[in-house]
Amino acid sequence: MTILIIYTGGTIGMVPSDGGWRPQPGYLEGRIREHLRQMDFPHKVHWREYDPLIDSSQLRCEHWNELGRDIIEYYDDYDGFVVLHGTDTMAYTSSALAFMLRGTRKPVVLTGSQIPVWEEHTDGLDNVMLALETAARDDLQDVYLTFDSKLYHGAHVTKINTDRLKAFAAPHGVQLQADLEAPESPPRLIPVTEAAIEVYHYLPGTPLAGLKALIETRPRVLILLTYGSGNAPDTQELRDLLGYAADQGTLLINRSQCYRANVDMDRYEAAAALREGGLIGAGTMTLEALVGKLHVLLTLFDDNIDLAQQTLLPWSAELPKPKM
Repeated sequence: MTILIIYTGGTIGMVPSDGGWRPQPGYLEGRIREHLRQMDFPHKVHWREYDPLIDSSQLRCEHWNELGRDIIEYYDDYDGFVVLHGTDTMAYTSSALAFMLRGTRKPVVLTGSQIPVWEEHTDGLDNVMLALETAARDDLQDVYLTFDSKLYHGAHVTKINTDRLKAFAAPHGVQLQADLEAPESPPRLIPVTEAAIEVYHYLPGTPLAGLKALIETRPRVLILLTYGSGNAPDTQELRDLLGYAADQGTLLINRSQCYRANVDMDRYEAAAALREGGLIGAGTMTLEALVGKLHVLLTLFDDNIDLAQQTLLPWSAELPKPKM
């Protein structure tokens, strides 16, 4: 087997500088190849390094498109792909690629590290080994994220720690294959563009001036991060604002603030304003999956009815059954 590693940047290959850790071009490949020789890794590994390397907090849609184009361009040349990526937005990228890459039947695996490989107790080398082993599996045909000895589906994973090695988790459990019929068409990429997706986070005792300001920017999509199973204070001011947003064409989505979220606006009366305001519930989707999916859907659909319907339909493994 032959696997392509695409190195985009991130903590794994950073070195100290006067301003803090920064990506170091040309450094990481040698360190990883040395480790692969020591571990007697049995497969061929090719290397592609982006220039410039980026800190993942600088991520934009153009970086997702570049990754997707490279995977499609080299799809027939490799048995699997490993993407080395910063942890800050890794789950956003794994989610986006899960929706952007349609019909892939080879594993695409993202990983990185909490500790750079130049440090003695780095987690990076172990993470890379697991990613390569995963990319060499012929029973996996989707986008994945590996970290701290764990394997997650790319469309249902979120970052939970900034310092501990267990940086990621799957709120509703790990489902490695989506329950969807495998497409027979050749793999293709749905490129995405920057989209006006805004998020409003409810806080107790906070006036709705912030929500009003967001709505007045006329976002294409507004995600409300609500309490519990999708609840928010039911006031006439909120109902008026939601009506105004809908009238100007904003798609409104209700996503819970909870880690293990499951939006159900029929459960409590407190969700009445949101339910009657036409919001759609994000169900069990992570925020990362919701954002990645919306970028793809906004590329394909103009009408809010189509957008709402497709948001509620599973495209990958983004809508798992609630974990009790």
